[in-house]
Amino acid sequence: MMSVNLGPGDYERALTAIGLNDINVFHRQTTGSTNDDARASIGSGPSLLDTPVAIFVAEAQTRGRGRGSNAWSSPKGSISLTITAPGVHVSRLGILPLGVGTAVVGALRALGVSATVKWPNDVLIEGRKVCGILCESSLHSGIARVFIGIGINVEADSIELEAAPRATALSAHGLDVNRPALVADITGRVLSLIHAAAPGPSVILDWKAVSVPWWGEAVRLIDGGTEKTVTLLDVNPEGQLVVRDEAGIVRSLVSGEVREIRVVSA
Repeated sequence: MMSVNLGPGDYERALTAIGLNDINVFHRQTTGSTNDDARASIGSGPSLLDTPVAIFVAEAQTRGRGRGSNAWSSPKGSISLTITAPGVHVSRLGILPLGVGTAVVGALRALGVSATVKWPNDVLIEGRKVCGILCESSLHSGIARVFIGIGINVEADSIELEAAPRATALSAHGLDVNRPALVADITGRVLSLIHAAAPGPSVILDWKAVSVPWWGEAVRLIDGGTEKTVTLLDVNPEGQLVVRDEAGIVRSLVSGEVREIRVVSA
């Protein structure tokens, strides 16, 4: 599938088509990081809360970031999107990544693929990662502005070779994606999440409903350069992952990555 050259007008029309008429669109063919672009444009201080909702989209991204020190490559043929919105109370920041993951899963399932989410917000198709999400925030007077970075592998040839064994793309599952329409759908779902009143319990329940079915199973936990085996138990109301380690100690995690332990047939 060939990548189509897009411009800001394509994304503006897609947003308008679903009733999102008041969102500023910033577009580049290539950028370092859409999250960095958004932060630079919004600035700091009062502008964090005064500047309206905006999206920053690039057709290729060269310095994308994942959680921790992870990099996220977004060659041409990917979706590189940052949604930035003001007025988010700090008490909601802990569960925001889960809600965003659920929103992306919902948009992909609407296209006909059986996407799932792995804590906190890696989106998978058939066990392989198709989307990475990075939620950042800046505070002013106790209120946050969020910068929600979303990178989606749309075309299979956009996946770098070293990532291929654990990655996938939408085209690999038979989808010829209208990128502006998908960006608009995800943006609408994320903004509904942000503007919902007291969404805490429902966010957790909705996330668990589309999560990978690993509850009660042993998984690999990778955190801070160390790797260990833990059993997945639950997600608590703060969005932390609850696990039991090999010594039987139950802990709540705020960081780390979990991976399925694959059984190799003899």
